[in-house]
Amino acid sequence: MRGRPAILFLAALLAWLGCGLGQAWADEAIATRLEAARTAYAAGRFVAAGASLDAAYRDGARNAELCLAAARTWDQAGDKSRVVRWLVRAHRLDPSDTEAGKALTALGVRLPGPSLPLGSRLSPRALVWLALAANSLFWLALTLARCFGRAVPRRYLALAGLLTGWLWLEAGLAVFGPRLWPVGVVAQETAVLCAPEAGAEALFRLPAGEVVALGPLRDGFRRVTAAPDRLGWMATQTAQPAEP
Repeated sequence: MRGRPAILFLAALLAWLGCGLGQAWADEAIATRLEAARTAYAAGRFVAAGASLDAAYRDGARNAELCLAAARTWDQAGDKSRVVRWLVRAHRLDPSDTEAGKALTALGVRLPGPSLPLGSRLSPRALVWLALAANSLFWLALTLARCFGRAVPRRYLALAGLLTGWLWLEAGLAVFGPRLWPVGVVAQETAVLCAPEAGAEALFRLPAGEVVALGPLRDGFRRVTAAPDRLGWMATQTAQPAEP
């Protein structure tokens, strides 16, 4: 039994070292991808540069700056659908970034799904930290009040509880919203069908770069919604999810 704490400590230390080494390897891989993207961009090979930025994003370099760089790169390559996809990612990672918001507005893109006041101004990570801070302050204040024998009026408790709950709602929607209400970008101009089958009647057409709300999959087709009165089915590979 005496050796058990030492074993647990050693296991925790090895796990910490393993995480650190894994992060170091990931950072090295990302740096290699970014350098390859810079070299390809300088040489005018925009498709190769965009592919390297795609790989860096998959390796963990998920920030608005990389997304905007990828959008500019694919714009040089002439791929509108990828431009819109990267702008959507940039906007979701940092809603306060005016460059992504202005670019989406200029392209006539409006993201579907619900939005709350703070969620359209702060990043998901910032909202989570804000909710954690409010939650900690709430319980700290209650603890101090009990320690000093002070009674906290119920209206103040209710107000603080509502504020904390609202912040958690904002944070939860920002983090899980993209999964609950996924969006996609039309990769190329295509017809939207009335049923999930190849011979179905075409209802309307959507251009490349159009943002749609993604619905369920069926037989190689996905239901999409471009507007409240514009919904139908298209081939799965045509509606590319905004998030990989």
